[in-house]
Amino acid sequence: MATLRRVGPGSAFKVGLVVYAFLGLLVGICMALFSMVAGSLTGMAGADATTAKMMGFGMGFGAIIIFPILYGIIGGIGGASKSISARRIRFRANVSLRSPVCIFYFSVTSN
Repeated sequence: MATLRRVGPGSAFKVGLVVYAFLGLLVGICMALFSMVAGSLTGMAGADATTAKMMGFGMGFGAIIIFPILYGIIGGIGGASKSISARRIRFRANVSLRSPVCIFYFSVTSN
């Protein structure tokens, strides 16, 4: 088992970006389903409710595009800032790399 001694902010940004973009895609799909159902239910009010149908349709597919982008950017920034702050806290507190906190956050296995 190899111990990872340092995680750079760039690597943490990339990992956070990918993980949170995938999470944003899942949330966007759920939001799309709910908004399309709400738009179709609102459209049952009458023939004048075409804007409600279009809003439900537009919000649905807009969520699938916008949510992964926003979640990815926020997750990447969060991962990079967490990497920077964890490194600063570890150096200031003189925490060993083998402490449970560092092993939990910074350990990987390799073959």
